[in-house]
Amino acid sequence: MVAFHRDPGIKSDPEKSLQGPASFSVGYKRSFAIVGGKTIPRRRRSRHPGVTAKELTPKQLDSLRLTLVVLALVCVAALAPSIFQGKIPAQTDWVPFYAPWATGSPYLVHNPTGGDSFFVYLPDRLAALDQWRQGKVPLWNPYVSGGVPFLGMQTANPLDPLLVLMLLLPTGVALGLNYALLLFAAGFGLILFLRLQGLRSPPALAVAAVAFALNPYFIYWLESRVFLAGLAMLPLALWALETTLGETKTRRSAAILALCIGYASLAGTLQTIGLFLLVLVVRTIWLLAASRKEEAVLRAGGRGLIWFGGAIATGLAIGSLPLIAGIELFTHSVRFSGDSSYYANNNFLHWRALAMWFNPQVFGWPTENVYAVGAQFKRTIASSSGWGSLGVIPLWLALIALVRRAGPKRERVFWGGLAGATLLFLLLMFTPVYLLLRSAWSLIDSVDLLRGLIVVNLAGAVLVGWGANELLTMWNRREKRWWIGSLVLYLFLGTTILVIGRAGLAVSHSLFRDLLPFWIPVIVILTMGLLPFPRPGSSHWKVWVLCLFIGAELCRINFLYNTFSDKNTAYPNKRMIWNLKNRLGPPNYYRFLVPLHWRHFPPNTSSVFGLADVRGYSNVPISRYRLLLESAEQNNDLRNNPTLGNVRSPIYRMLGAAYVSAKKLGEPDLYTVVPGWSELLFQRNDTLPRAFLVHDVVTVPGEREMRVALSDTTFQPQARIYLEADAGPAPFVQPATGNETVIITGMEPDHVQIRVEVSAPAVLVLADTYYPGWRATVDGESARILPANWGLRGVGVDAGSHQIEFRYRPLWFWPGLLLTVLAVSLCLLGLFDRGRFRKRHP
Repeated sequence: MVAFHRDPGIKSDPEKSLQGPASFSVGYKRSFAIVGGKTIPRRRRSRHPGVTAKELTPKQLDSLRLTLVVLALVCVAALAPSIFQGKIPAQTDWVPFYAPWATGSPYLVHNPTGGDSFFVYLPDRLAALDQWRQGKVPLWNPYVSGGVPFLGMQTANPLDPLLVLMLLLPTGVALGLNYALLLFAAGFGLILFLRLQGLRSPPALAVAAVAFALNPYFIYWLESRVFLAGLAMLPLALWALETTLGETKTRRSAAILALCIGYASLAGTLQTIGLFLLVLVVRTIWLLAASRKEEAVLRAGGRGLIWFGGAIATGLAIGSLPLIAGIELFTHSVRFSGDSSYYANNNFLHWRALAMWFNPQVFGWPTENVYAVGAQFKRTIASSSGWGSLGVIPLWLALIALVRRAGPKRERVFWGGLAGATLLFLLLMFTPVYLLLRSAWSLIDSVDLLRGLIVVNLAGAVLVGWGANELLTMWNRREKRWWIGSLVLYLFLGTTILVIGRAGLAVSHSLFRDLLPFWIPVIVILTMGLLPFPRPGSSHWKVWVLCLFIGAELCRINFLYNTFSDKNTAYPNKRMIWNLKNRLGPPNYYRFLVPLHWRHFPPNTSSVFGLADVRGYSNVPISRYRLLLESAEQNNDLRNNPTLGNVRSPIYRMLGAAYVSAKKLGEPDLYTVVPGWSELLFQRNDTLPRAFLVHDVVTVPGEREMRVALSDTTFQPQARIYLEADAGPAPFVQPATGNETVIITGMEPDHVQIRVEVSAPAVLVLADTYYPGWRATVDGESARILPANWGLRGVGVDAGSHQIEFRYRPLWFWPGLLLTVLAVSLCLLGLFDRGRFRKRHP
């Protein structure tokens, strides 16, 4: 007996009966379609009962194209100032707030708030681009804290394929197109994923895609980019995952899944790729656990899992270089060392998941910098992450989906449960539950698990699609009680949020004005619902209008958080900077010190202008170099944002910090004012050169004794170096017997050449970071690099004339590059349809 089948968890769409081919099933074994009055068996069956994989009709194809066009227009609109005006979608116009460019006063008194984009992400990216333009692979960044590996920093992402845009186009335009493409990819992937779950309404798909592409997680961190780049491909990967597990021909979908993982590895961070894989694994477990025996996921058996595992391995192989470099850097950094609780105390608190909901600047129009909820937690509008919100209108639609039980039941349970579990975990911070978890995993304080709130936004966007479809159904069925009641709920949410946000603010305007962002959509939606319908099922245009409202709301939040700096003020080539660079010039390339990093020379000055500095701020500070700074400041814990100011320390003399930016040093015996800098830049007269010889070596037992020795104010770095006992045998040295010379003959980011004349055996010290991957040769012969004074590079030399070279060539580079090329080639072969080729070329 042939019977029509329908999953009770899927709400019917009235318009499905008006257009397109009908679908029905014979039990669970075989699917059929009625096309042109004929019954045609399906070649494939969807994983969900009652939702069959079918060919698109021309009308449906046009609707899907319209959905993609709307998504593209919204993404372009969000980046319009960059794409069409060339503005920088990042906070780069803060240079005038810092000395020596501060306007109105030679010394900036207040503390300008800033983000990592201004300090790290974009400057490091510009430094990487400079090396690409010179025909070199960016491997080492010599401008940050004695040098750091480019591939491991995961702030520049020099292997990101979209970086080519910045090589061909102006910075603002290139960044705008880059971000717009990533936002579009995020929304496009969600469209494919929701279609796989059975959602066919084009405007509902557009609503969900826009809600996710412009969700506040992406918007707020747009300028940092690595979070967007690392997670934008997640919906597309989920679609490829289910296709890989549920179809018989999985080669192409597995290749797409591998490419998604590979791009996330190349363009994201270790944390984003970890979150990416975690979501995929959780989804796989759910699919296997929740699938019925008759469904394709289980019928595929172990074959689908093998393809899934192969896709993960291939994707990680594509991103092997930054992954290996990132893991290596983390193992040699202070990010995970000690019990600093940096993230637990700053970025990991539950209130940051909720703070944006009570931000009146986002959901209203006040302009004050402090609001009641934020002040309670000592945060400002700029420092509230906003990761916890989805947008009020999308939240309203998600609640409709849950209340009306729209969409497949298993999808509601999975996404609703995943979002709820994530939020519940954050709300339990610093409770006995969290303390129990911390006892099992001590590193939890060092991981910013709040990044996981992207899962909440993704889950919300999935529910938004079904909620929009359900709203369409209610309109078509004229269920006024339901959708009018939902409007009341929406208005209640917005009013409550804004009233709480206004509490304690000295606002000069009325509450009515602040409620306009809520009242206007309510009035429009109410009007649309009450308008008569010319014919049954003619209300699709109303959901398209709703999609535009969501896009407008999220774009408004985007423009509030992203100021789009003028292209002419983005890291300007100031004449005084170029004069300083020429003054420092070869052969020694002295460094400068930023003692108060919030108020003087922007910490990005080094990367942007090619100057080497001693900075306290580093995204992933290397442990050995950080020990030097801590010893100089006589502080055992500088954390992530230290203040450097002990300018008399002999360690800064050893590091070559010849120039100091400060208001007034009061150290006439050490520093003199650099002419033309309005007493804002001082030069130290006794700074050691970048490379120098030392004729005395002292071995100390460990790190504690090393700290004591380096913190001694009588320490003379040119007279003695310290080596820890684990560094191996100390080189043979003798006191100098005559004149000696050290000349740096070549200085490239990953290659340093030095010529020395030595009167007696000594150690050549190069005041750059000691880090694995550096190789040294003396007169062409391999030589051991010593961790001089714990964090610098040293090489033993005999008496006489020698040519010494330092090269950064990590052992994993060439194997990793070969692995990447092979993995990409394998994916391209997987995308190639051999069957179609055979038909064309028998």
